[in-house]
Amino acid sequence: MKIAHLILIILFTKSLFGQSNIKTETGVFETELSNNESKDAAKKRAKEGAIINALEKAFGTAVFQGNSLFVKNVTTGEKTQTTTGFNTIAETYVKGEVIEELDIEFSEIPFEKIINKKKEFGTIIKCNVKIKAAEY
Repeated sequence: MKIAHLILIILFTKSLFGQSNIKTETGVFETELSNNESKDAAKKRAKEGAIINALEKAFGTAVFQGNSLFVKNVTTGEKTQTTTGFNTIAETYVKGEVIEELDIEFSEIPFEKIINKKKEFGTIIKCNVKIKAAEY
């Protein structure tokens, strides 16, 4: 009987505190519709960007970085040549995940641009999202 009570207390406590890192947030992203892609592809890219924007606003980002140093010595006769290289690689991640998409809205914004002294017209795809998200 005591074990059952302990399990219920643990489950209740976990669900009670597990809810504290769930947020509702909005995000927005704009992208240009290029000539060589479909409108659906641009909408998908805009939606992904808006979701990332909302997650960044809700929980922030984490940056993971790694460094490597390369040293090479080549000896030929009496000569020694040393080559060194240093590389840095970094990745940025959002610190949350989408639980539910509450609202998604797309809009198209026409605009003018000058390319090679010629006036051309383009379209911006804008996406506004509202999501429910949990922190990692």
